[in-house]
Amino acid sequence: MSLFFYITIMTGLALIYYGYVKKLEADLKKKELDIEEKKLDLEIKREESRLIIEEQSDKGL
Repeated sequence: MSLFFYITIMTGLALIYYGYVKKLEADLKKKELDIEEKKLDLEIKREESRLIIEEQSDKGL
């Protein structure tokens, strides 16, 4: 086999690996964004429940 053949195979494998790594990084970033969104939703629910409790305590006075 010629040197060109081996260079072509190595380049192909490198490109496949590069694509795989980038896909994993994109998936990780997506999961991080999902977790951040869930944290924000939880914080909003906490604030809403705190406000409801304050309103109920103010009505009780």
